[in-house]
Amino acid sequence: MEEKSLKELIESKDNISEQLRVLRKYRNREDVREYVDNLLKNQYVTDYVRYMIDKYYFGNKEAIKAEKNCVEKMFKVVLRYDIK
Repeated sequence: MEEKSLKELIESKDNISEQLRVLRKYRNREDVREYVDNLLKNQYVTDYVRYMIDKYYFGNKEAIKAEKNCVEKMFKVVLRYDIK
């Protein structure tokens, strides 16, 4: 059986928590580790996504969850500005 590509693994799930659970299963693969490392290094990745990675990829049950309110407020502020 042929191994699925990173893209196929990610696209097989609908939301980020499910995607990260699948990636966790394959976390020994070099392409998966590199993908997650790049996500964590990317300055445009939100704290909420970092929380999701910590919880669902690394399995950190003690991860501090970003409050839904704060995330929504942050998006409202960002959407007010024309970022180029």
